[in-house]
Amino acid sequence: MGSWSSNLVYHIDICDEEVDEKMAGTKSDDIWIILLILALLFGISFMWRESPAEGWIDVITDTNNNTHNGGGGCTLTCNSSQTLTLPACVCTNNQVNPTCSDGIKNQNEVNTDCGGVCPACVVTPTCMDGIQNQGETGVDCGGPCAACQSWIPVPGELYCGDSYCTSGETTTNCAKDCLLYNNHCGDGTCANWENKDNCPYDCWKTDSGYSASARDLGTTYHTWQQVVVLMKNMAAQYPTQVSYEVIGQSIWGNDIYLFKVGNPNGGKFMFDGRPHGPEDCGTENGIAFIKWVLTNNSQASNDVLTKNYLLFIPGINIDSNRRQNMRRLYPDGTVVSWGVDLNRNFATGWGNAGSSDPAGNYDYRGQSAASEPETQAVRSAMNKYKPAVYYNVHCGGGKSLSGSGSNTAAVLSKIQTLSTTYATNTISYYNPGTGSCGGSGYVCADGRAIGGGSGWLSEAAGWSEMPPTLDGYLSKYFWKAQFTIYLGMAQAVQ
Repeated sequence: MGSWSSNLVYHIDICDEEVDEKMAGTKSDDIWIILLILALLFGISFMWRESPAEGWIDVITDTNNNTHNGGGGCTLTCNSSQTLTLPACVCTNNQVNPTCSDGIKNQNEVNTDCGGVCPACVVTPTCMDGIQNQGETGVDCGGPCAACQSWIPVPGELYCGDSYCTSGETTTNCAKDCLLYNNHCGDGTCANWENKDNCPYDCWKTDSGYSASARDLGTTYHTWQQVVVLMKNMAAQYPTQVSYEVIGQSIWGNDIYLFKVGNPNGGKFMFDGRPHGPEDCGTENGIAFIKWVLTNNSQASNDVLTKNYLLFIPGINIDSNRRQNMRRLYPDGTVVSWGVDLNRNFATGWGNAGSSDPAGNYDYRGQSAASEPETQAVRSAMNKYKPAVYYNVHCGGGKSLSGSGSNTAAVLSKIQTLSTTYATNTISYYNPGTGSCGGSGYVCADGRAIGGGSGWLSEAAGWSEMPPTLDGYLSKYFWKAQFTIYLGMAQAVQ
């Protein structure tokens, strides 16, 4: 009927035709008696366990050398017409074989009991998945999500308010774009006072740093309107963990938002994006970091939720994709040709850096310290929440990270440790150190002075280094470099 192999695996020759003939007339009760006698003769003590999920101890194989494990009532199938049913099968290492209905993520499943060898996982649509689904009228807006804003432009589309004087716009029908520009910015020619920072539409592709494989400097990965919709959807999806407030308005009257995540009594970490119009690295970093905190469900992410209060300003200079804001005139009649560089307009050390010439086309620091409504909005949030760490993020100027303030050493230590733990390129990319945020009208200088902790400034990547797609940027620069900066700063003040 069978035999014991050297590894104590019992072979049941139930599919053997000759055995079938000999047993054809044997009653099922007799079969069990024979099995019991054989077990006693060989001195084997079968141990029955109460839980059918645990079963027996050894492994039963059929004549085709197929192993069968499982709980009570397991059926061993030899072919299409002959089966042997036992009251309980036996398990390998006291566990049943993994299945697609065991409630455990095992085998090569993508999620619990789905993906891999199991049926494909069904992804539950959300209002922040980047896909137009679940009855949405746009990507992550409309239907069950926040209302779509019909004035969100199609990427590349020219419209009144995009800061380019094009497509029939004039100082009369579109003063926002054409006032003082004499149809130069947007005419396709980089001339007069235009450069890649104040008129990227005309000048980026003629700049010596231009790379055809890099992103267009005249664009951002998400438009500002898309960022607002995405973050508001996140607040709606996680109402007990995410909230927001309007901290002020831009020179054009657009709302500047502060999104708050985590424990209001936790260590306060404030970070921003778009201090200059096209420099949205901080915006995308902040969105990715908050998504990780809300969804990763690791000890580290849960600690951030319970021990930190994250304060995210996704955009400071939000009216256009130009370096300076859209200031064109002061109340005293002073004409501002190209706007104010907001990262030279903050109060701490104002006047020590930037240009005093309102006709300057790169780093005009403004008529006075904190003269701009965008600056005033950010300072109001700093004064209200007193962040222990402030992180100001730029793009385009290569790669760097430096800070000043009382807890600088603690932050640096955390970043260095986490860079090793997560095997990131943070140290090799940025060579983090001290400096930069002591004054000069920088955003981070006010963050340090008002919060009483430390202020930090980073250049995430040079323009020619930045991938043209958001996924490319996040993969290369957020997850492999910036992520451990954000986590380190949060942990340093927990």
